[in-house]
Amino acid sequence: MRWLVLVGVLLVVAGAVSWPFLAVRSMPAKLEAAASRAATRFSVTDASSFSDVFGGEIKALGLTVDPDGLVVTMSAAEAIGEGAQAGIERSVTAQIAARRSALFGAFSVPVVTTVKVRGVVQGGAFHHSSQWPPESPRLALLPSSSGKEAIVGEPPPSESQFVWSVASADSAVSVISLEAKGGCELRCEHADGGVKWAAIAPCKVKRTHLRFVSGDCERLLAMDSSTISAKHWENTVVATVMRRAETDYEINAVTVIGNIDKVRAAHGWLKGLSDVSGPPPAYGPDGGTVDFVTVDGRTHSIPLAVVK
Repeated sequence: MRWLVLVGVLLVVAGAVSWPFLAVRSMPAKLEAAASRAATRFSVTDASSFSDVFGGEIKALGLTVDPDGLVVTMSAAEAIGEGAQAGIERSVTAQIAARRSALFGAFSVPVVTTVKVRGVVQGGAFHHSSQWPPESPRLALLPSSSGKEAIVGEPPPSESQFVWSVASADSAVSVISLEAKGGCELRCEHADGGVKWAAIAPCKVKRTHLRFVSGDCERLLAMDSSTISAKHWENTVVATVMRRAETDYEINAVTVIGNIDKVRAAHGWLKGLSDVSGPPPAYGPDGGTVDFVTVDGRTHSIPLAVVK
Protein backbone atom coordinates (compact mmCIF):
# COMPACT_ATOMS: atom_id res chain seq x y z
CA MET A 1 0.00 0.00 0.00
CA ARG A 2 2.87 2.37 0.82
CA TRP A 3 4.37 1.64 -2.57
CA LEU A 4 1.11 2.57 -4.26
CA VAL A 5 0.99 5.85 -2.32
CA LEU A 6 4.60 6.58 -3.24
CA VAL A 7 3.98 5.85 -6.91
CA GLY A 8 0.93 8.09 -6.85
CA VAL A 9 2.90 10.93 -5.26
CA LEU A 10 5.66 10.54 -7.85
CA LEU A 11 3.15 10.63 -10.68
CA VAL A 12 1.59 13.80 -9.31
CA VAL A 13 5.01 15.45 -8.95
CA ALA A 14 6.04 14.36 -12.43
CA GLY A 15 2.85 15.77 -13.86
CA ALA A 16 3.28 19.05 -12.02
CA VAL A 17 6.83 19.39 -13.34
CA SER A 18 6.19 18.28 -16.93
CA TRP A 19 2.92 20.14 -17.49
CA PRO A 20 4.50 23.62 -17.76
CA PHE A 21 6.90 22.35 -20.42
CA LEU A 22 3.99 20.90 -22.40
CA ALA A 23 2.05 24.13 -22.04
CA VAL A 24 5.01 26.16 -23.31
CA ARG A 25 5.08 24.14 -26.55
CA SER A 26 1.75 25.70 -27.58
CA MET A 27 2.85 29.25 -26.74
CA PRO A 28 4.29 30.27 -30.16
CA ALA A 29 0.95 29.60 -31.85
CA LYS A 30 -0.95 31.42 -29.09
CA LEU A 31 1.44 34.38 -29.29
CA GLU A 32 1.04 34.56 -33.07
CA ALA A 33 -2.76 34.60 -32.68
CA ALA A 34 -2.47 37.33 -30.05
CA ALA A 35 -0.18 39.37 -32.29
CA SER A 36 -2.66 39.02 -35.16
CA ARG A 37 -5.41 40.43 -32.97
CA ALA A 38 -3.23 43.33 -31.84
CA ALA A 39 -2.27 44.15 -35.45
CA THR A 40 -5.94 44.69 -36.37
CA ARG A 41 -6.69 47.12 -33.52
CA PHE A 42 -7.74 50.57 -34.70
CA SER A 43 -5.88 52.20 -31.81
CA VAL A 44 -2.58 50.57 -32.79
CA THR A 45 -0.77 53.09 -35.01
CA ASP A 46 2.90 52.40 -34.28
CA ALA A 47 5.24 49.82 -32.78
CA SER A 48 4.95 51.39 -29.32
CA SER A 49 1.15 51.14 -29.13
CA PHE A 50 1.36 47.61 -30.58
CA SER A 51 3.77 46.62 -27.77
CA ASP A 52 1.33 47.98 -25.18
CA VAL A 53 -1.60 45.97 -26.55
CA PHE A 54 0.45 42.87 -27.27
CA GLY A 55 2.09 43.10 -23.85
CA GLY A 56 -1.35 42.83 -22.27
CA GLU A 57 -2.09 39.75 -24.38
CA ILE A 58 1.22 38.19 -23.31
CA LYS A 59 0.41 38.80 -19.65
CA ALA A 60 -3.03 37.23 -20.12
CA LEU A 61 -1.29 34.08 -21.35
CA GLY A 62 0.48 33.79 -18.00
CA LEU A 63 3.87 34.96 -19.25
CA THR A 64 6.25 37.51 -17.77
CA VAL A 65 8.33 39.37 -20.34
CA ASP A 66 12.06 39.54 -19.60
CA PRO A 67 13.70 42.97 -19.32
CA ASP A 68 14.08 44.23 -22.91
CA GLY A 69 12.36 40.99 -23.94
CA LEU A 70 9.91 42.51 -26.40
CA VAL A 71 11.10 44.02 -29.69
CA VAL A 72 8.60 45.17 -32.34
CA THR A 73 9.00 46.31 -35.94
CA MET A 74 5.96 47.70 -37.78
CA SER A 75 5.88 48.54 -41.48
CA ALA A 76 4.35 51.67 -42.90
CA ALA A 77 0.62 51.39 -43.58
CA GLU A 78 -0.46 50.47 -47.09
CA ALA A 79 -3.81 51.67 -48.39
CA ILE A 80 -6.25 48.98 -49.51
CA GLY A 81 -9.90 49.08 -50.58
CA GLU A 82 -11.79 52.15 -51.76
CA GLY A 83 -14.27 54.75 -50.57
CA ALA A 84 -16.22 53.81 -47.45
CA GLN A 85 -14.52 50.41 -47.51
CA ALA A 86 -11.00 51.85 -47.55
CA GLY A 87 -8.50 50.75 -44.96
CA ILE A 88 -4.87 49.99 -44.35
CA GLU A 89 -2.70 46.93 -44.07
CA ARG A 90 0.59 46.66 -42.17
CA SER A 91 3.09 43.96 -41.31
CA VAL A 92 4.36 43.47 -37.77
CA THR A 93 7.16 41.33 -36.41
CA ALA A 94 7.57 40.81 -32.66
CA GLN A 95 10.48 39.12 -30.92
CA ILE A 96 9.55 37.79 -27.49
CA ALA A 97 11.66 36.55 -24.61
CA ALA A 98 9.48 35.68 -21.61
CA ARG A 99 9.06 33.14 -18.83
CA ARG A 100 6.21 31.04 -17.50
CA SER A 101 6.12 30.34 -13.77
CA ALA A 102 5.89 26.68 -12.77
CA LEU A 103 5.46 24.58 -9.62
CA PHE A 104 4.02 27.48 -7.62
CA GLY A 105 6.94 29.73 -8.49
CA ALA A 106 9.68 27.24 -7.66
CA PHE A 107 11.09 27.66 -11.18
CA SER A 108 10.17 29.15 -14.55
CA VAL A 109 10.21 27.91 -18.13
CA PRO A 110 11.61 30.21 -20.86
CA VAL A 111 9.51 31.12 -23.89
CA VAL A 112 11.53 32.60 -26.75
CA THR A 113 9.98 33.07 -30.18
CA THR A 114 9.46 35.49 -33.07
CA VAL A 115 6.06 36.03 -34.68
CA LYS A 116 5.32 37.68 -38.03
CA VAL A 117 1.77 38.84 -38.81
CA ARG A 118 -0.23 41.20 -40.97
CA GLY A 119 -3.12 43.35 -39.83
CA VAL A 120 -5.95 44.88 -41.87
CA VAL A 121 -7.80 47.83 -40.33
CA GLN A 122 -10.94 49.14 -42.03
CA GLY A 123 -10.88 52.92 -41.88
CA GLY A 124 -7.40 52.92 -40.38
CA ALA A 125 -5.17 55.95 -40.92
CA PHE A 126 -1.80 55.98 -42.67
CA HIS A 127 1.25 55.68 -40.43
CA HIS A 128 4.98 55.53 -41.02
CA SER A 129 7.15 52.53 -40.19
CA SER A 130 8.23 52.38 -36.56
CA GLN A 131 10.33 50.46 -34.07
CA TRP A 132 10.06 49.60 -30.38
CA PRO A 133 12.26 50.15 -28.47
CA PRO A 134 13.44 52.93 -30.82
CA GLU A 135 17.11 51.94 -30.51
CA SER A 136 16.55 48.21 -31.04
CA PRO A 137 17.58 46.47 -34.30
CA ARG A 138 14.84 46.20 -36.90
CA LEU A 139 13.32 42.79 -37.53
CA ALA A 140 12.51 41.25 -40.91
CA LEU A 141 8.87 41.64 -41.94
CA LEU A 142 6.37 39.73 -44.02
CA PRO A 143 5.67 41.31 -47.42
CA SER A 144 3.53 44.39 -47.05
CA SER A 145 0.73 43.09 -49.26
CA SER A 146 -1.16 39.84 -48.86
CA GLY A 147 -3.75 40.52 -51.57
CA LYS A 148 -6.43 41.04 -48.90
CA GLU A 149 -8.31 43.88 -50.58
CA ALA A 150 -11.52 41.82 -50.41
CA ILE A 151 -11.43 41.91 -46.61
CA VAL A 152 -12.23 45.61 -46.56
CA GLY A 153 -14.14 45.87 -49.82
CA GLU A 154 -14.22 44.91 -53.45
CA PRO A 155 -10.91 44.65 -55.29
CA PRO A 156 -9.88 47.98 -56.80
CA PRO A 157 -10.84 48.64 -60.41
CA SER A 158 -8.34 47.68 -63.08
CA GLU A 159 -7.12 51.25 -63.54
CA SER A 160 -5.69 51.25 -60.00
CA GLN A 161 -4.23 47.74 -59.88
CA PHE A 162 -0.73 49.14 -60.38
CA VAL A 163 -0.90 51.57 -57.44
CA TRP A 164 1.06 50.12 -54.51
CA SER A 165 4.00 50.54 -52.17
CA VAL A 166 6.47 48.18 -50.51
CA ALA A 167 9.10 48.69 -47.79
CA SER A 168 12.46 46.99 -47.38
CA ALA A 169 13.00 44.53 -44.53
CA ASP A 170 14.36 47.29 -42.28
CA SER A 171 11.78 49.84 -43.54
CA ALA A 172 14.62 52.21 -44.45
CA VAL A 173 13.44 52.57 -48.05
CA SER A 174 10.18 52.09 -49.92
CA VAL A 175 9.24 51.76 -53.57
CA ILE A 176 6.00 53.47 -54.59
CA SER A 177 4.14 52.81 -57.85
CA LEU A 178 1.66 55.20 -59.46
CA GLU A 179 0.06 54.98 -62.88
CA ALA A 180 1.36 57.64 -65.24
CA LYS A 181 1.18 58.56 -68.90
CA GLY A 182 3.15 55.94 -70.78
CA GLY A 183 3.14 53.32 -68.02
CA CYS A 184 3.86 53.38 -64.29
CA GLU A 185 6.01 55.76 -62.31
CA LEU A 186 8.15 53.89 -59.79
CA ARG A 187 9.84 55.95 -57.12
CA CYS A 188 12.24 54.92 -54.34
CA GLU A 189 11.95 56.97 -51.17
CA HIS A 190 14.00 56.98 -47.99
CA ALA A 191 12.13 56.80 -44.67
CA ASP A 192 12.73 60.56 -44.23
CA GLY A 193 10.95 61.26 -47.53
CA GLY A 194 14.00 61.83 -49.72
CA VAL A 195 13.80 60.37 -53.24
CA LYS A 196 16.65 58.06 -54.30
CA TRP A 197 15.43 57.41 -57.85
CA ALA A 198 12.31 57.67 -60.01
CA ALA A 199 11.49 56.30 -63.46
CA ILE A 200 8.56 55.60 -65.78
CA ALA A 201 8.38 52.11 -67.26
CA PRO A 202 5.77 49.61 -68.50
CA CYS A 203 3.45 48.48 -65.68
CA LYS A 204 4.53 45.01 -64.57
CA VAL A 205 3.91 44.72 -60.83
CA LYS A 206 0.37 44.65 -59.41
CA ARG A 207 -0.80 45.43 -55.90
CA THR A 208 -2.03 41.83 -55.58
CA HIS A 209 1.51 40.54 -56.02
CA LEU A 210 3.74 39.79 -53.06
CA ARG A 211 6.43 42.46 -53.17
CA PHE A 212 9.90 42.77 -51.65
CA VAL A 213 12.62 45.37 -52.10
CA SER A 214 16.32 45.26 -51.25
CA GLY A 215 17.81 47.48 -48.56
CA ASP A 216 19.62 49.58 -51.17
CA CYS A 217 16.42 49.91 -53.24
CA GLU A 218 18.14 48.56 -56.35
CA ARG A 219 16.18 45.32 -56.70
CA LEU A 220 12.47 44.51 -56.42
CA LEU A 221 10.87 41.06 -56.39
CA ALA A 222 7.20 40.55 -57.29
CA MET A 223 5.58 37.14 -56.80
CA ASP A 224 2.23 36.04 -58.23
CA SER A 225 0.76 33.62 -55.68
CA SER A 226 -2.34 32.76 -57.72
CA THR A 227 -3.21 29.28 -58.97
CA ILE A 228 -1.31 28.04 -62.02
CA SER A 229 -3.98 26.96 -64.50
CA ALA A 230 -2.23 27.01 -67.89
CA LYS A 231 -2.02 23.68 -69.68
CA HIS A 232 1.63 24.25 -70.51
CA TRP A 233 2.37 25.41 -67.00
CA GLU A 234 6.14 25.22 -67.20
CA ASN A 235 6.51 28.66 -68.82
CA THR A 236 4.07 30.45 -66.50
CA VAL A 237 5.84 33.43 -64.94
CA VAL A 238 5.43 33.17 -61.16
CA ALA A 239 7.89 35.87 -60.13
CA THR A 240 9.62 38.90 -61.66
CA VAL A 241 12.87 40.43 -60.46
CA MET A 242 13.25 44.13 -61.24
CA ARG A 243 16.37 46.26 -61.25
CA ARG A 244 14.92 49.59 -60.26
CA ALA A 245 12.02 50.08 -62.73
CA GLU A 246 13.27 47.65 -65.38
CA THR A 247 12.76 43.88 -65.59
CA ASP A 248 16.00 42.09 -64.70
CA TYR A 249 14.73 38.54 -65.17
CA GLU A 250 11.60 36.39 -64.79
CA ILE A 251 11.17 33.13 -62.90
CA ASN A 252 9.11 30.44 -64.62
CA ALA A 253 7.05 27.85 -62.74
CA VAL A 254 9.25 24.96 -63.86
CA THR A 255 12.21 26.60 -62.09
CA VAL A 256 10.66 26.31 -58.63
CA ILE A 257 7.95 23.62 -58.91
CA GLY A 258 8.41 19.87 -59.36
CA ASN A 259 4.96 18.34 -58.84
CA ILE A 260 2.32 20.34 -60.71
CA ASP A 261 -0.49 17.94 -59.72
CA LYS A 262 0.14 18.61 -56.04
CA VAL A 263 0.27 22.34 -56.76
CA ARG A 264 -3.05 22.38 -58.61
CA ALA A 265 -4.73 20.34 -55.90
CA ALA A 266 -3.62 22.93 -53.35
CA HIS A 267 -5.18 25.91 -55.23
CA GLY A 268 -1.90 27.78 -55.18
CA TRP A 269 1.81 27.05 -55.40
CA LEU A 270 3.12 28.65 -52.20
CA LYS A 271 2.86 27.29 -48.68
CA GLY A 272 0.97 29.69 -46.47
CA LEU A 273 -0.93 31.14 -49.45
CA SER A 274 -2.75 28.01 -50.58
CA ASP A 275 -4.55 25.04 -49.05
CA VAL A 276 -1.18 23.93 -47.65
CA SER A 277 -0.28 25.63 -44.39
CA GLY A 278 3.20 26.87 -43.64
CA PRO A 279 5.26 30.06 -43.58
CA PRO A 280 4.47 32.37 -46.51
CA PRO A 281 7.27 34.06 -48.46
CA ALA A 282 9.26 36.43 -46.26
CA TYR A 283 12.48 38.37 -46.10
CA GLY A 284 15.48 36.33 -44.98
CA PRO A 285 17.16 37.10 -41.63
CA ASP A 286 19.28 39.95 -43.04
CA GLY A 287 16.73 41.19 -45.57
CA GLY A 288 19.06 40.19 -48.38
CA THR A 289 16.96 37.30 -49.65
CA VAL A 290 13.34 36.27 -50.05
CA ASP A 291 12.72 32.76 -48.72
CA PHE A 292 9.72 30.58 -49.56
CA VAL A 293 8.53 26.98 -49.74
CA THR A 294 6.37 25.56 -52.55
CA VAL A 295 3.46 23.25 -51.77
CA ASP A 296 5.44 20.29 -53.09
CA GLY A 297 8.05 20.88 -50.38
CA ARG A 298 10.78 22.68 -52.29
CA THR A 299 12.64 25.41 -50.39
CA HIS A 300 13.97 28.41 -52.32
CA SER A 301 15.85 31.61 -51.59
CA ILE A 302 15.96 34.46 -54.10
CA PRO A 303 18.78 36.99 -53.58
CA LEU A 304 17.90 40.68 -53.54
CA ALA A 305 21.50 41.89 -53.88
CA VAL A 306 22.56 43.15 -57.29
CA VAL A 307 25.67 41.41 -58.58
CA LYS A 308 28.18 44.12 -59.49
